[in-house]
Amino acid sequence: MQVPDIPDDEEERLATLHKLQILDTEAEYRFDRYTRLCKHVFKVRMAVISLVDQYRQWFKSKEGIDVSETPRDISFCGHAILGNEVFEIPNAKRDQRFSNNPIVEDGPHIRFYAGAPLIAPNGKKLGTLCILDRVERWLSDDEKVLLTDLASMVVDEMTGYLEQDSELMNRNGFRSVGARVLADARIQEQVDLLLFDISHHFKRGYDRHEPQHKAMVRGFGKLLREHLRGSRVMSHMGGGNFCALQTVDRNFDQLAAVKALSQAANEVLLQSDASDLSLPIFVGDIRFDPAKHDSIDALIREADALFFRRMQHAAYGM
Repeated sequence: MQVPDIPDDEEERLATLHKLQILDTEAEYRFDRYTRLCKHVFKVRMAVISLVDQYRQWFKSKEGIDVSETPRDISFCGHAILGNEVFEIPNAKRDQRFSNNPIVEDGPHIRFYAGAPLIAPNGKKLGTLCILDRVERWLSDDEKVLLTDLASMVVDEMTGYLEQDSELMNRNGFRSVGARVLADARIQEQVDLLLFDISHHFKRGYDRHEPQHKAMVRGFGKLLREHLRGSRVMSHMGGGNFCALQTVDRNFDQLAAVKALSQAANEVLLQSDASDLSLPIFVGDIRFDPAKHDSIDALIREADALFFRRMQHAAYGM
């Protein structure tokens, strides 16, 4: 059995995959419709959206397969992400690279495999949209084009929540991922929403499409990721507003992390005096309360209110 090689850009590839915060999430209709469509259009027994993690391939959506993940070292998708084109195995039993692979010799007795890489906007391969069967077959050139087009559409779904300027979740992404975090918190965890605002550091006249504006948003997003690594989700909420949803951890000094982040933002990004610790970019935090916040939208409304009050105070010099 041939074990898949590790891509040269593996570290960056995994970082891109993990930024999407999609691994181990619940099934979603917007992805399941693609595997159903593939199974029907290509007339195969199995179709999968597979994400290749460090040691496993995990299935965001699957049709005709019971398991939710398999080891990466026996995966066909691990081979498929090494290229840019559809990776096809007409008959794995007759292919020396795969003939003694456990998923060929044992269940589900794979013979045919075709996987189109899921290529993120930065060129990193996240996994594949793949189709499989227990009989030998080949794809036509037109079918390969169709599978590639569908894979691109799957990537659009995955990256639709990721903002390119900040490389953080956008507002819709925060709503989706944050809702899952709060569902967990209702049972076992305390969660804080930390709010940051750098809008008053934007020079007057900056348009949000200006390179200077984009550079500042990108820079602050990077600092958030560096200083608040344990956050469950980080988001650029628009303008100069950012937030991080964090599980309360007694071993993590949240105040110290916020101070370090603010100091770094002032010194490195904003190039202003950070000698005092008034935390000019830190708006505040909101502790999630199931009795008060019946949904992620309720938490977002309270956050928006805090941002608005901060804007009013700045406008009137308060």
